[in-house]
Amino acid sequence: AGAIELCIDAACEAELARALGYRFGKVALDAAAQAACLERCRARVHRDWTPRTVALRLPDCRDPDDQKFLALALACGAQALVTRDRALLETGRRWKKVLPFAIVTPRAWAARSAGPAA
Repeated sequence: AGAIELCIDAACEAELARALGYRFGKVALDAAAQAACLERCRARVHRDWTPRTVALRLPDCRDPDDQKFLALALACGAQALVTRDRALLETGRRWKKVLPFAIVTPRAWAARSAGPAA
């Protein structure tokens, strides 16, 4: 099995920082926990990838704020964009045959990554 590389750019990291300030059900992260989460992310992701030039016009996501994630996936040559975001998942379903990467839930990615049972 190949290694998994996680890519991020400044716009997506800023969105992550903003999202960490949201409440998740009954749980809210304090400032220290948010900072720790960002540091863990920064320690695991690649920022030094070379953007790829692809002659493809990305479809417009229903939520314009999510367009940055499609652009990042395309620019870094991702095989998949893993998300729980409904608008992105809808875009993935509608444009499945056009996009050069899959848009999948974490559960679907885990199942796909596990491969066939031995």
